[in-house]
Amino acid sequence: MFFRRRMTCDEVKEGAVYRRLHRHNLVEQAEVVWIGTDHFGIPHVRYEVSFIGPDHAEADGVRMLALQSFAERYSPHSAAVPA
Repeated sequence: MFFRRRMTCDEVKEGAVYRRLHRHNLVEQAEVVWIGTDHFGIPHVRYEVSFIGPDHAEADGVRMLALQSFAERYSPHSAAVPA
């Protein structure tokens, strides 16, 4: 079993790359494009996501997620470990 330290919202930065590891050596990579608030004042992250596997890489477009949820799901690029 692997453990990882959860990021805080303050650790998420525009331009930074974060990762989330899946089974079969599939890596979900997220590059933060924008951090801001919606019209209710809730902080969000807009990011470009791509999937990288042993034999392919595929861009999957731009997504948006609440900042807190993003921080819970992703790890900084160098700190990603299997969940």
